[in-house]
Amino acid sequence: MYKYLVIYLVVCVASVLVSRLMITLGPRFGLMDLPSDRRVHSKATPRAGGIAIWVVFVATSIILDVIGIFTPETGDGRLVGFLTASGILLIVGVFDDRGGIPALLKLGGQVLAAVVFWVLSDSNKEVLAGFPIPPWLDLIVWVAWIVLLINAYNLIDGLDGLCGGLAWISLGGILLAAQALDIVGDRIDQVVIMMAAIMGFLFYNRSPARLFLGDAGSMILGLFIATVATDLVGKRTVGAVVLLPIAVAGVPLFDVLLAVWRRSAKRLVKKLTGGAAVGIFDADKEHLHHRLLSRGWSQRKVAEVLQVGAAALTIVCFLPLLIGSSGWALILPVIFIGGVFIVRHVMSVELIQSGNAIQLALKNPGRGKKRRLVYQAFDIFALAGAWAGAFLIERASLANQEGASLLFSCGIAQWLGAVGALHLVRVYRTVWRRALFVEMATPFWTLLVLGFGIGLLAVASSSEVVSSWVVMRMALLGSLLSSILILSPRAVAPYVSQLALRSIQAREGDEGRRVVIYGAGDMGVLFLDYLTTRIRSDQMTELIGFVDDDEQALGRIVRGFRILGAGSDLSRLVQERSIDEVIVAIDEVPATFVSNLRKRLEHASREVIVRQWSCGFEESGVDSKEEDLEVA
Repeated sequence: MYKYLVIYLVVCVASVLVSRLMITLGPRFGLMDLPSDRRVHSKATPRAGGIAIWVVFVATSIILDVIGIFTPETGDGRLVGFLTASGILLIVGVFDDRGGIPALLKLGGQVLAAVVFWVLSDSNKEVLAGFPIPPWLDLIVWVAWIVLLINAYNLIDGLDGLCGGLAWISLGGILLAAQALDIVGDRIDQVVIMMAAIMGFLFYNRSPARLFLGDAGSMILGLFIATVATDLVGKRTVGAVVLLPIAVAGVPLFDVLLAVWRRSAKRLVKKLTGGAAVGIFDADKEHLHHRLLSRGWSQRKVAEVLQVGAAALTIVCFLPLLIGSSGWALILPVIFIGGVFIVRHVMSVELIQSGNAIQLALKNPGRGKKRRLVYQAFDIFALAGAWAGAFLIERASLANQEGASLLFSCGIAQWLGAVGALHLVRVYRTVWRRALFVEMATPFWTLLVLGFGIGLLAVASSSEVVSSWVVMRMALLGSLLSSILILSPRAVAPYVSQLALRSIQAREGDEGRRVVIYGAGDMGVLFLDYLTTRIRSDQMTELIGFVDDDEQALGRIVRGFRILGAGSDLSRLVQERSIDEVIVAIDEVPATFVSNLRKRLEHASREVIVRQWSCGFEESGVDSKEEDLEVA
């Protein structure tokens, strides 16, 4: 223990000195981070902190090896593998920090570094989580894991002290877990050295930072954590494989997964709307730290909050590894509660983009016959998968092949009957984005009744080859699976969009407008998309619902918001629901419509703003003193 303490203190001092040297040398090497729209700092800062950490780690490892304090195990090439792979990342990162390189070239360098580490490290290429695997599969797993963590730490590096602090916390958690599991060896020494090198760098990386990690530094930290975590506490149990990524890089991994989700959804939306393509690697300002900064928090506060969250996540995830199966009972409630909180308060941007993408994909696959054909093709495959799954599940309970043949024939009959029944109940003529509950329930009851009907016929003709209970159980299971697969894509888009909108609406105590939309057609739905893309601000907007003059639309749900009544009901709704603003979202509305509506509402119990929206607000309908509508 004293040995580690001495090493840690000495390396910390060395890292402080080398980091101070990099502040001077960084500008001479052209490693400067200049202010821009995506940056949160206001002055040019050297990006050579990663070089300082790497130099200190390599020099310390060599010196301790020479004097005999730290000697890698015989035949173990992990240190050599890490030094070589990190050298590749250092070169790639320096070129990227100097002037930028193409994203694919950068990714290629990361993959090369991961492959080099795997080849040189003499890693265990036979077992993963206690199961034997071939070398080629081990290589794929290692490369995917390393590249994922490299990019996770690279993307999270956007605030003073954030990436380095998260890496230090992860290594601290790994060190504690290794000690609790009685793991000893040179990898423990490496963790201590790296933690000390990071701490010395953080001395100059505190807000306001005088030195940045740069891409070279963040990628090297991701590589080190990925390799050392797997060697020390990974590859032991299935639980370790599941929890290890969350424990050592929960916050960075969550950020990178959100980025991939968000950018993929944006790309799909742009493709469906005919806009310019958005790349997965295109930068944005929607990372976790950007969202917290938008709340008015300082860089230091954001970094501290994310680091405390990372520390708590590390402790929670290592519990099952330390205390056994009872640890799962402790962390599962925490995971559930945390998941609900995250979905509600953190993932609004992703939900908005996903809701838009799903809505566009399902609403506009084509018009008329083309749209119905898309739904029909999806249903045919979904029904086939549902009944195939029910057959495979029930076949396991059979004792003879003759019974399996009967169940298979029953499944085919159920599949064909379900396809025909959906046509008979006119499912493909329903406008799903405005569907009532009874219209959602129609496919469910149709498939359930059909399933039991065909099941009874199969029981009557089975001659006791198969138990009637098995046949009816398959009918119930297949009907339920079919209903879930058929209804899920039709129902998920409105409710995902609703959740997205609800997540950005008024908080208690905020001053904002309560808005109702006049018009529940395509223009009204487009206005919902407009709301979700507005810039966040302190002025909040709460959407109450729709009004529409179509009598058949009353009571229907549009993207999770109910049609409350017709235009003639507006005066009553303004009073009952405290409406502050009416947005007219009707295509080709008469020129006098808005002015007449204003006159009708002049005698309402409260002052009401009336504006017209048609892919933008009409200038004639907006007072000059009115501010633009904003949604936080």
